[in-house]
Amino acid sequence: MNIDDYNNIRHSLLENNCEELLILEQTTSKVLINALLTISSKIKEDFNSATKLRPFWEEYAPVQRGHKPRGEAFP
Repeated sequence: MNIDDYNNIRHSLLENNCEELLILEQTTSKVLINALLTISSKIKEDFNSATKLRPFWEEYAPVQRGHKPRGEAFP
């Protein structure tokens, strides 16, 4: 199933006044948003702390792999 199939099925359900689908989508969205809001500060802190390790990775960079590595990749 791709996004077009999903949207077509959703559209046909909505045309039939399928309140259950709307309630399910709203409930799921609220759960996901609340879960992300709960941990968003930890995600931001973890993302921002990655720059603290840059000096380490510059000194001890992983072995470069792939076709014609340029030696610029740092985790």
